[in-house]
Amino acid sequence: MIYNSKDNFDLKSGLKLIEKLDFSRPCNSNGEQKAMELLRYELDKLSITSVYHYFDDWWIKPVNAFLYVVDREIPVKPAVPLSYLKNNGKWMGIENINFDLSGSLYFNKEVDCSYENGIVISKSLDKSLQLSNAKGQILTFKEDSTFIPYIFAKEKFIPSVYIDNKHLPFLKKNIGSTCKLSWESQQVTRTFKNLVATIKGNRENEKCIVIGAHLDSYPGTVGASDNASGVSILIEIAKWFYNNPPEKTVHLVFFTGEELDRRGSIHYVKDYFYNSTKPDLFINVDSGVLQGSGSVYIRYTSNENSKSIKKNLSTDLEIVEKATTHADVEAFQKENIPTFWACANSPRGPHLPTDTVEEIDKKNYKKIGDITLKTTIFAANVLFQEH
Repeated sequence: MIYNSKDNFDLKSGLKLIEKLDFSRPCNSNGEQKAMELLRYELDKLSITSVYHYFDDWWIKPVNAFLYVVDREIPVKPAVPLSYLKNNGKWMGIENINFDLSGSLYFNKEVDCSYENGIVISKSLDKSLQLSNAKGQILTFKEDSTFIPYIFAKEKFIPSVYIDNKHLPFLKKNIGSTCKLSWESQQVTRTFKNLVATIKGNRENEKCIVIGAHLDSYPGTVGASDNASGVSILIEIAKWFYNNPPEKTVHLVFFTGEELDRRGSIHYVKDYFYNSTKPDLFINVDSGVLQGSGSVYIRYTSNENSKSIKKNLSTDLEIVEKATTHADVEAFQKENIPTFWACANSPRGPHLPTDTVEEIDKKNYKKIGDITLKTTIFAANVLFQEH
């Protein structure tokens, strides 16, 4: 065994950081920026330098979004971010994110009512989520981001929009009228950013290692398991190296956009390692700690470095040599950078607001934290000695 017994993940400290990140952090949002500032503060306390890695990519915004009732044109706001609808709607069979639909105007009064040809007014979040058979939906309650993951989790996507309550009296007068709901989409370019922290090794000329976790959460969720847990493990690793400087330089990367299309890791690899010296290893930390998750196991892609890690990792966990077609590891694997990921299968597919700190499986969290910390220590020190 190459590790000291004291080289263990600090569960209590990690949970405290997850609690601090108990807010929604979608890609390129104010919440994500707030989280990055919090992490920079934590890194500053350790005298670890962090910088933003900026890049440009596409974004979708709504244009010409209106509800037409009788002779009135009423502005509306799509209830789901169109960028996520474009990317995540594919598995729901949504090929076109522009909508133009007509139907009779109804109030959402009964759960079992048939609204197949209707555009339905929902006055509460509960009512809106019970609806399953309407053409479209008008939401008159205050904007609630938790609507987003629930509507994406339904078998049928119902185009839904928010409307100013001042129009409600007019709509009430015209119940039963034929109305039209439409919006168009416009692709624009926006600037996004990852947060990159560097811990310089004693042998700076040697190849580095990279350990990453995505910081963004799915819209409408706080993402305690997915992936505040991974972020907290990176910070705990930073604390260890603050007291125990590594031989190799270690880059800690907090990625944006994993929940959208993994754009953060894709641009990071492209900008840092395309046609240049590649790191010895990428270690991914992403979820697997929600109650009901499966057993922790290890996924890796093979080369001499990862084989050496496997050999020295004393564990009875299942170890799978397999490339990954999802998550941030994929961008590294496409550049033939070996990867390592201690993970567990989520108990459910869709991202939901139930992913909270109260639902963390502490046993899995501790196990993934321990394995990731010890693997990083080994990769940053012992691998150097073996080469």
